[in-house]
Amino acid sequence: IAYRVFAMEATRPTPVVERLLEFPLEGDFEFRTAEGTTRRVPINAKTDRIDVLSDGTLRVIDYKSKNTPDPKVALQLPIYAHLAREVLQHTRGRKWSLAEALYLSFEGDKAVVPLRPARGQGLDDVIAEAQQRTVRVLDLIAEGQFPPRPAKKSMCGPCSFRTVCRLEIIEASAEDAGE
Repeated sequence: IAYRVFAMEATRPTPVVERLLEFPLEGDFEFRTAEGTTRRVPINAKTDRIDVLSDGTLRVIDYKSKNTPDPKVALQLPIYAHLAREVLQHTRGRKWSLAEALYLSFEGDKAVVPLRPARGQGLDDVIAEAQQRTVRVLDLIAEGQFPPRPAKKSMCGPCSFRTVCRLEIIEASAEDAGE
């Protein structure tokens, strides 16, 4: 574990000024919708680590014991990055840009899995899209629509809630409706 952490740090050229470990991300946060409006969303979370770098940027790190989620699908890392910037702007009185955000796996196949923007995008675009997806999901939940929708069916295998999950029922209903 230590080797993976030290190897990740050794490959980063910008020195760390401060490490914020198990940093709380609590309060009402501003999220931008797809329509361009904003909404306040109450969140109570804790990020594993935020590095304040010497160039005035931030690195957000989420530790994983084994496998890392697909950063193209998972919301945790970009949302934590968004929240970290907001909290630190509020508490330290300045705007922060994100140098990088990454998953650091202690035992998985890949030690470092960075949040990478698609071609022609920046990290801010990834964070904006994650905010929009989060608001969309919250709206669906408020409407009573929150069926299970795993990104990959293979995620169902190790799921602890498989015995009470309605995924098969929802899939059968969708097939009957011709979707």
